[in-house]
Amino acid sequence: SSGINAEYGGGSDVSSSIDTLKELYTAGVTGSVTILPGGGVNESNVICLKEIGFREVHSSCSIYCEDAEYGSLFNKPLPSGQRKTVCPLKVERLCMILQTNE
Repeated sequence: SSGINAEYGGGSDVSSSIDTLKELYTAGVTGSVTILPGGGVNESNVICLKEIGFREVHSSCSIYCEDAEYGSLFNKPLPSGQRKTVCPLKVERLCMILQTNE
């Protein structure tokens, strides 16, 4: 979920909530609370979030993995038998995008 209550126009993920997030950010809501966009955050939409002005996001940065040894503390089994774990490369990429001054 995007973390925005549906009554405020939040979608099921960040991409479907971009307009609402932009409206909240430009309305100055961020002065009194921290809005932490989350739900489907990836390299593509984090660029859009950065252009709006967000410098922090919530992302699982997860990948599916076959090898349980690849996982870590966050490695969790799914009903399908697959496993999902945090991908350090995804974390690094999102951080790099958010930290660049472009």
